[in-house]
Amino acid sequence: MKEDKKGSIPKWYTILIAIIGITALILQLWPSSVQTQRYTLAGEKIDVEVAATLEQQHKGLGGRETIGEADAMLFPFAFKGKHGFVMRDMQFAIDIVWLNDGVVVDIAPNVQPEPFDVKEYELAVYVPRDVANAVLEFEAGWVKKHNLKIGDRLSLKE
Repeated sequence: MKEDKKGSIPKWYTILIAIIGITALILQLWPSSVQTQRYTLAGEKIDVEVAATLEQQHKGLGGRETIGEADAMLFPFAFKGKHGFVMRDMQFAIDIVWLNDGVVVDIAPNVQPEPFDVKEYELAVYVPRDVANAVLEFEAGWVKKHNLKIGDRLSLKE
């Protein structure tokens, strides 16, 4: 880059860098819509909302009165681990299903909402017994109704 006569960076370049930085920040913070995909699990076709961004995963189903039109919410993770879940701002009970490469590795059925006055550090954390790279959340009772068990496989419906 060419410096001006005084040895400083040109004003237009500083403005351009600022615009790029602000645009990147806005794109990171801008809420993106949740995509819905169709899967099969335990022989059932399910419509799944995919919480792909960190913001969507942090919020999850919190603040809703029901899961909505989808059957479940999917939380895909970039790495395998014992991903813990809390009932932050939840208004209804859910079944939590941990998956590793599409195979059910653990289930926490009928997890109840926390009282709304519970502080973040007081929330109960639900952790799987084995590593997982995705989690599905259903309204409570789905797992029992569909006889879901460890070892069942989730697959993308084409």
